[in-house]
Amino acid sequence: MGLGLMFKTLALRLSAPLLIAASLTADETVVVRSGNGPIGGTDSEVTFLLGPPTGNFGHAFTPSDFSNVQSGPAAFIVNPNPLWIPGLSADASAQWIGTNSDASLGSGNTALYGTSFQINSPLSSATITLSYAADDGIGEAAGGGPNTGIYLNGVPVCGTSFPIGFSQEHTVSCSDIGPVLRVGSNWLYIEDGNAAGPAGLLFSATITTVATPNPQPSIIAVVNAASFVPGSVSPGSIAAVFGSFPLNAPSAAPSVPWPISLSGLTMAFSSGVKAPLVYASDGQVNIQIPWELAGQTQTSLTATANGQTSAPQMVSIAPSAPGIFSANGQAAILDASYRLVDASNPATPGSTILIYCTGLGAVTNQPADGAAARSNPLSTTLVTPTVTIGDLAGKALFSGLAPGFVGVYQVNVKVPASAPTGNAVPVALSFGGVTSNTVTMAIQSPVSLNPQPSITNLSPSPAQAGSSPLTLTINGSGFISSSSVTFNGASHTVSFVNSGQLTITLSTSDLATAGSFPVVVTNPPPGGGASNAVSFTVTAAETSVTGTWQGSWASNSGTSGSFGADLSQSGNTLTGGLLLLNSSCFVGGKISGTITGNSISLGVLFSSFGPTSQVLLTGTVDANGSGQGEYSVQTGPCAGDSGTFSLTKVPGQVSIAGTWQGTWLSITGANGSVNANITQMGNTLTVPISLSGSPCFSTGTAPGIIIASDILLGAAFGTSQIIQVYFEALVGASGSTISGQYAVVAGACTGDYGTFSVTKMQ
Repeated sequence: MGLGLMFKTLALRLSAPLLIAASLTADETVVVRSGNGPIGGTDSEVTFLLGPPTGNFGHAFTPSDFSNVQSGPAAFIVNPNPLWIPGLSADASAQWIGTNSDASLGSGNTALYGTSFQINSPLSSATITLSYAADDGIGEAAGGGPNTGIYLNGVPVCGTSFPIGFSQEHTVSCSDIGPVLRVGSNWLYIEDGNAAGPAGLLFSATITTVATPNPQPSIIAVVNAASFVPGSVSPGSIAAVFGSFPLNAPSAAPSVPWPISLSGLTMAFSSGVKAPLVYASDGQVNIQIPWELAGQTQTSLTATANGQTSAPQMVSIAPSAPGIFSANGQAAILDASYRLVDASNPATPGSTILIYCTGLGAVTNQPADGAAARSNPLSTTLVTPTVTIGDLAGKALFSGLAPGFVGVYQVNVKVPASAPTGNAVPVALSFGGVTSNTVTMAIQSPVSLNPQPSITNLSPSPAQAGSSPLTLTINGSGFISSSSVTFNGASHTVSFVNSGQLTITLSTSDLATAGSFPVVVTNPPPGGGASNAVSFTVTAAETSVTGTWQGSWASNSGTSGSFGADLSQSGNTLTGGLLLLNSSCFVGGKISGTITGNSISLGVLFSSFGPTSQVLLTGTVDANGSGQGEYSVQTGPCAGDSGTFSLTKVPGQVSIAGTWQGTWLSITGANGSVNANITQMGNTLTVPISLSGSPCFSTGTAPGIIIASDILLGAAFGTSQIIQVYFEALVGASGSTISGQYAVVAGACTGDYGTFSVTKMQ
């Protein structure tokens, strides 16, 4: 509710400005006549309506008849028929009128004529004198019913018989028309009862009113307009003056500054200073006590209207006379958002309220009489009032005139923290030793505010696209049982665990595509709000690379060879082993790495012999089981070397675990026996070897892999001088034989090579 509207409804009793009738004047005389134009023209001030057909009329006019004649056609001004009446002296300006331009034409109808006139002042009585000549009767024909004939505002007057005749003047006077006249527009209707001939009429009507005597205004009491408590009023405040005031309708000041006259009413104090008026009715007038009365203790007030002045009424003046505006006990108190404090919008302890009142006396930056207080600079009181809410003192934060208003004070108060609650907590203020009226306001206990939630982390995270539904745990603080959660903007059903943990279920559709999706927790009001957004990551589905792979490598230095690998995958983590042929730096090693989507990143550690070598491999794998990429040597004998590789997934390996015996043969002619005990885990091999007849090496352990039926081994022999040997072989179709070749690539006998074959022992 706006502050102005609040004052209108609560205390000031203001109303919208109304149209006020003219002030009372002397008696009035109004003349209405027929004929205001040239003969042959029209009388625009007189209209007509044709009535019932020829015969025994008995016609009773209805309200619609009178309404229709008001907008009917103008009467015609015609030549007299017969000639002009020499004896007609009442109004030489009157002329003959008729319903036809040629008065000799018979209409065969009753004509109802109408013309308007204005009454400007209230009246106590009125008379009408009508002089006329008519070709037929005024009123209905003899024997045809009552001769009503003349109507004012639709009401029949002059209940008498009207002589028929157009050769002489007839005059009728009636004194009973006062009750049917009104201030403003009135209508005179004359019925020409035309039996069979042309309708014609000549008339002049004089209406004389006697004005209502102007009553003398009187003042009964002057009180505080907020409290209505009799006693003193203070300069600058708003007062209500009760009494009797001769006004036709209530009126209000249309704007500020307030005028010193409303509907002709003024109020003046004995010093001659006139009071600004904001509202005036016949029983109450609201005024501002002029600031000029400061320092006085008593004065008199008179009211003047319509030339009449009331007897003086004594008024007590005090430096302050506080009063709080209210209606039915509900105070004119707003909250900090300028909303009325009531049962539907109670204040809370500790909040700030705005009390609207009057009578707090002198201020700084005093405005002129009737003028609104300014917001810059403010007009503050010289003394701070004491405000009690319940039995407790409220802290006054501001006291002064309310900006934009006349005579209205505003006191901003902080409600005590321990203030009583309820819809009718008493409120009063004291100023200058004077206590105001007591009003009530609504106060409720402070509402417990919900916390604003905060997310610390999500578990698990991330998930892979295409994953099955999973339970997502949201860790944080400020969670409540009514918390809600959105995942990527969509609401999800929440399970409340405690104030630091919530869970939701992510469906297959939530996890269908890769991306980063915000998770937000929201607590409802009061308080509450949305948390920070924490993203849940859905990664692209990893290509499955578990199994056996073989391929080739090529160094940028020009060397190349083949290799095989055994990969195991858990999520996006890769482990396994790798064996390279024709490498002068390393043979076999352990794999650890990751796969993201179809991108692989591997680290291989070669430590079979010599210095440890670290190699990085990065590449991609397609859906058909083929891959390619690049490698680079980080440490070891060939650090800095790099190149490319390609690989293909191949079927699973055969089982060769067990004890094997056989022979070997060198190109130099040396030969001997060979014994091996093969341990197999997947496609990874551990092979202790014992050879006889070799001038270079005797026993060692060869780690390696089997890819399908291909075997790749790398053995290191010796302790003081490391001898490196590669073995490459094939498993026979029966699975009981292995044959292949070997080559010494480092140490004694480098460059030697030959063949070997072994048979699995039962």
